[in-house]
Amino acid sequence: MNAILSRRLPVKMVFEPGKAALTSNHSIASGCRVLAAPLAANGIEHRSSYDEAILALNQLQTNSVTLKESIGRTHSTQSTHVKETQRYLEKIGVTLEGLDELSVIHVAGTKGKGSTCALVESILRSLGVRTGFYSSPHLINVTERIRLEGEPISKTLFSQYFWIIYSTLKETKENDHDMPPYFKFLTIMAYYIFLKEKVDVAIVEVGIGGEFDCTNVLRNTKTVGITSLGLEHTQLLGTSYREIAWQKSGIIKYGSSVFSTYQNDECIPTLLERAREKNANLKFIPDFTAYKNKCHNEKVFAEIASHPTKLRNASLAIELSYDWIRKNPQKVKRKSIYNKLNSSVDGLHLPIEITNALANCYWPGRCQTLHQRNMTLYIDGAHTIDSLHLCIDWFINKTQLSTEKKFLLFNITGGRNANDMLDVINAKTKFYRAIFTPNVSTLCSRAARDNMYTFAQPNHSKQNAEYWSSLTSYNKSQDFPCISDVFKYLEENYGGEEISILVTGSLHLVGEVLRTLRD
Repeated sequence: MNAILSRRLPVKMVFEPGKAALTSNHSIASGCRVLAAPLAANGIEHRSSYDEAILALNQLQTNSVTLKESIGRTHSTQSTHVKETQRYLEKIGVTLEGLDELSVIHVAGTKGKGSTCALVESILRSLGVRTGFYSSPHLINVTERIRLEGEPISKTLFSQYFWIIYSTLKETKENDHDMPPYFKFLTIMAYYIFLKEKVDVAIVEVGIGGEFDCTNVLRNTKTVGITSLGLEHTQLLGTSYREIAWQKSGIIKYGSSVFSTYQNDECIPTLLERAREKNANLKFIPDFTAYKNKCHNEKVFAEIASHPTKLRNASLAIELSYDWIRKNPQKVKRKSIYNKLNSSVDGLHLPIEITNALANCYWPGRCQTLHQRNMTLYIDGAHTIDSLHLCIDWFINKTQLSTEKKFLLFNITGGRNANDMLDVINAKTKFYRAIFTPNVSTLCSRAARDNMYTFAQPNHSKQNAEYWSSLTSYNKSQDFPCISDVFKYLEENYGGEEISILVTGSLHLVGEVLRTLRD
């Protein structure tokens, strides 16, 4: 245990949902104890509102700043991410031994890791398993990142846990800069909540990479998933498939079961080597179409197959779920479904409950269709070239019989090459008009913003619009300062007719579009 914990801290009573107030002597689980929030002289820790929690969270450093400072350092052998995460966990009373007791399915990859996690969560919840789910980024509210039994935690619960952790870490700072940055804080908070709420399993999506990602403080993961790998965050993770595969496979633990989608030929030797190093069992899983003859509901299967995100990730989600179920049969409450799974000789038999869980899995912002007044929005946060190809194919399939005017709403962030992505879009389909905007719902300021860091992103809307218009003589484009201005323009000029809009690129754009439509 970190020596800082031996210091006697002033404590106050802390509310635990559904139970009596706790002091620092109550335990979460073996090896994990509650540190009640210390009283602070400046009074900020007395606040409890969600908006104030978001303000404090945003001050911990934006994701964009963290990424810039990470280049060449935090995803190399010089990385201190995992050790720092361990130290902060110990400060709030979570030892590595306590964390070992959390049953985890850990998923890394370039494309589809969030969707895979969502599908796993849906399958396990259909079996009566109490689930926790940690993912990033969020679309509208930061509570989306930490889910219990399929639902984002409430703002009230978020605030209660936030102030316990924030106050303790602030009181025990060893210097002025000794606070975890944004993503690391939320990772610590998620693990704390999953232990406190006694979930049966935590499904955890890696942030960036794997080996040096702060989620990789986990050391007892038995079930590991690796989704499709591609060249992303190359300034952080490496410029070759081999380097990317090395980073992503860093979440493999000794003796774990590892499931991967079929990968680029350059990735496979590295994945095999990393698995051998950890005496782990690596299996490359079949495409989801392999399950078709074993699915007894053609309608449900067709629905899954028509959804590119589910089709691409469903088989991996099934294998991850089945592996965890085999290892934890005592946690499966719906024994009749478990018995069906257990009776399958080849493992490809899909009980109707499982296909329904896949079909009904709701993962917004990924191949999502939304109807709003005269508009049909096709929303997909496709932020890589490979994902963009699937997104455009999905949009073409959905709108090929439509005579409506088709609009593109696009932005991309994170240092990705917008021109390359616009080249792909232009080569595959035509739009009546392309619209470009930063990931900002409105220019009106708010006291607290869950996506405050989106304001820190550079605005390349005008350059993107100019590039789009330069591609062909018939390409029309327009740029706007915010998303609410986009919808005002569409309503004023096209409100009297049905139109189709593809919203793609940054997931932050997707989130702000959904926020704008909601508000």
